Amino acid sequence: MKLIDLLQDSILNRKISEKIAGDLLKISSEQLFLRKKNLAISPAVCKKFKKAEKAIVERGLPYQYAVGKSWFYGREFIVNKDVLIPRIETELLVQKALSFLHDRIKNLELGIRNKKITIIDVGTGTGCLAVSLYKESRKFMIRNSQFTIQLYATDISEKALSVARKNSKIHKTKIIFLKSDLLDNPKLPQKFDLVLANLPYLPSADIIPENSIYNEPKIALNGGKDGLDLIEKLIRDLPNRLAKNGLAILEIDPRQKTEIGEYTKKYQLKTIFRNDLNNRTRFAMLENKR
Repeated sequence: MKLIDLLQDSILNRKISEKIAGDLLKISSEQLFLRKKNLAISPAVCKKFKKAEKAIVERGLPYQYAVGKSWFYGREFIVNKDVLIPRIETELLVQKALSFLHDRIKNLELGIRNKKITIIDVGTGTGCLAVSLYKESRKFMIRNSQFTIQLYATDISEKALSVARKNSKIHKTKIIFLKSDLLDNPKLPQKFDLVLANLPYLPSADIIPENSIYNEPKIALNGGKDGLDLIEKLIRDLPNRLAKNGLAILEIDPRQKTEIGEYTKKYQLKTIFRNDLNNRTRFAMLENKR
């Protein structure tokens, strides 16, 4: 069967059907466009496509859940109903973390004795943040071999951790995964140079059937009445858990900027907000100067 015939027979819209086909065939959208008229597909691929199509139509699943994978920072990750689907705007969090690491290494080169950098990804989900940071940091850590990075990743969901561990193994990363309610696991170090957190930040009222995120795990979305339950709990811990000049980067809802700004002042954290690609406040960067 030719790919073009499969796509034309699909009851899904063209964009979604082509995304599924591209994922199953492991080819880019450009390659799919160039080859779809002549590319023959196997019965096995055709069967997987039909299964994904049925899951989307009959069960309302996002296509990433239907095919069991998603892309983040140029890498493929396993996803299922136990984890949030990675978003492209979260890739900016990785970029900001890498920028911090570059600066941290420069400071260490100036004579700071501790040449070990300790990082944690809180609420890791798929593990996409931790894995991406590990892989990207290796590119410049090779040139700075006198420094070491110790990377931790936590989640309160054992099912999510199972997915994250699989993704870590696929991408051959060395990450310590622990089940933890934020930073509560006693096996974690007392101090971190860098804290990353994409915690549940949606107000409960936003999680309704009409919202496109409704099929994703509520534990990864629901941040309580104002969306700040877990974020505020983490901020309370940061003065004692961030190393001097350490940084925490939190993904937030733009509506929470004012309240988070006021809350961080209480804990004497220097706070800078950064926008996403749509020019909306998306990240709170909290620095411990003490």
